[in-house]
Amino acid sequence: MFYKLRLKLTLINAAVIIALFLLLAAGTFYSFNNGMVRHSRELARETLNNIQAGSIDDLTPAYTTELHGKPPKLMLPDLGALLQPPPDEPRPPHKIGPYFFFVKLSPDGKILFQSTTQTLPNDELLTLVTKALNSNSAQGTVQLNDGEFPYLIEQSKTGPETIILFQDFTHENKIIRLQLTALTSAGLICLLFALAGSFFIARRAMVPIQEAWQQQKDFLSNASHELRTPLAVIQTNLEIVMSNPDDTIANNKKWLQNIREESEQMATLVNSLLFLARADSNQQPIEKQVFSFSSLLARTISAFEPIAAEKELTFHIRSKPDCNGFGDEMKIRQVLTILLDNAIRHTPNGGKITIALSRTETQTELTVADTGEGIAPEALDKIFDRFYQTDSSRNHGGAGLGLSIAKWIVDHHNGAIQVTSQPAFGTTFTVQLPNA
Repeated sequence: MFYKLRLKLTLINAAVIIALFLLLAAGTFYSFNNGMVRHSRELARETLNNIQAGSIDDLTPAYTTELHGKPPKLMLPDLGALLQPPPDEPRPPHKIGPYFFFVKLSPDGKILFQSTTQTLPNDELLTLVTKALNSNSAQGTVQLNDGEFPYLIEQSKTGPETIILFQDFTHENKIIRLQLTALTSAGLICLLFALAGSFFIARRAMVPIQEAWQQQKDFLSNASHELRTPLAVIQTNLEIVMSNPDDTIANNKKWLQNIREESEQMATLVNSLLFLARADSNQQPIEKQVFSFSSLLARTISAFEPIAAEKELTFHIRSKPDCNGFGDEMKIRQVLTILLDNAIRHTPNGGKITIALSRTETQTELTVADTGEGIAPEALDKIFDRFYQTDSSRNHGGAGLGLSIAKWIVDHHNGAIQVTSQPAFGTTFTVQLPNA
């Protein structure tokens, strides 16, 4: 399942990246091509106007300056430099570069004049002129030998001749092909990087999904295990009671007491599961207000005194009577209850539990320390996980949800809960809550 989902995410990410690249490449190519064609047409129009005005009587190639006695070399200047002289040599008057050539035709279609830049054989030139005239359009493009020749046709203003100005687009087509080749190469490279990057991103994105899926599986497995045990005890005791229908309630008191204890344990488990389910769906409200923390601590400890007395445990309390706190009083009491219940369950008979409450200008600190069996160092990072119990035999009771609930409450009060422990000497939980 996760492999297919990762593959799907990879393909979707790669498709989006490639689509964006294609849009960018198409936009770049379209803008470049249109700009080049537009500039070429403007230059052709300007050249034809100069020919009509008589300021240009011929077109000749542009030459570079002679270097070290060598003959001049033929250049193919940029479109924008066609009307400008080379930087090192003044251009002769009325001469422009080799991309354009023109012919003058007699009224009966004979070629009277062709510019010096014209390099086509006579038969090809005649074919080119014929195609331009047969197009019945004063401006367009004709094809010849896989080449493109944009043209302009105008009647001479100084005589009966017809002037046709051609532009050889071979150089421009080379530029376009180079651009397409570069874009294609860049596209292939981008495709490889997109696939690799998309796979990496999909793999990273799958990590929390897999963790959530595993947590859900563990949650269901642990919840089923925790519920199965009390249900089995209840069912067994009920069968014992029902096997002796003539017995009195007093005779079945032991079995009924077992049913009651397991029902209470199952109710506690269900309430804890419901709390966490609401917390996960953001349906667990936190109502913060100022309350008497010292009074809350005294009431909570008082509720545990009978249980502590049964195990001969001693409470040592260090708290000022006027210590206030800020937060959801009922949720904070739940944290106190969880910490005290853990301390009592994991402290042997005759042990000691120390509760300290202090307040500074910025935070309130609660400490619950016991003299129990302690927690192994490798388990300290796991005790806040759901259903985790240091005692795999579950002899101490509980379902391993209390500390995860306490951590959720403290975290949603913008506080912190920490634990230190030394095996065989005890455990200390410290809760820090902001005052505002």
